Amino acid sequence: MDLETFIEEALLQIYRGVENANEALNAVRSKKGSTEFPKMFLLSPGADREKGNGVFF
Repeated sequence: MDLETFIEEALLQIYRGVENANEALNAVRSKKGSTEFPKMFLLSPGADREKGNGVFF
């Protein structure tokens, strides 16, 4: 596998993992009346490490 493909697949798996984790938590994190809490895990776009944005290797 070349580096470009590895990076693409790794980033897609990270994204899907975060989405799946949030979905799995929805069942236990909903308020009465079916209102959901905000997502527990977020991926912020950008590359500002000090602000917690982006994905770093």
